[in-house]
Amino acid sequence: LLHARAGFLADCGWGRKQALLSSLERRDRQLFEALREGLQVVLWFEHDLYDQLQLLDVLALAHEAGTAPEAIVVDSFPGRPEFRGLGELSADELETLWPERRVVNDAAIESAASAWDAFRATDPQPLARLVASGSREFPFLAAALERLLQELPAPADGLSGTERRA
Repeated sequence: LLHARAGFLADCGWGRKQALLSSLERRDRQLFEALREGLQVVLWFEHDLYDQLQLLDVLALAHEAGTAPEAIVVDSFPGRPEFRGLGELSADELETLWPERRVVNDAAIESAASAWDAFRATDPQPLARLVASGSREFPFLAAALERLLQELPAPADGLSGTERRA
């Protein structure tokens, strides 16, 4: 998907496709090498679709590397009833999450690699099955993927969920 992503970013005017692709490839290579070298890698992600997909992508790389990073994945924060994401937290608040990090277990890495394959498939049925079955390892994934599937054209009228809401 790196080529598709680089093309999308270039179409948004955020750089030249080849430069963006090189940057994305370098990012993946650095992560892969850090994992293979046994460096401490701690992933910080939220519950939303974008972060859940990034988490699957990174853990699929960890699967290839044969190692496990640590992760902090949140959907709420004490005292913040309207919590929307890590970016709204102060450095002191972020620091309180550090003890919550956990090594991603083998079952979760296997599950992430399978889910990433399902995401990259041309048929959305594997994603629909993930939504229906849920995931013990990734409690926020089903809701995120359900939101993604809502953007597919509906069989009855061809509208996406966003188009329908508009």
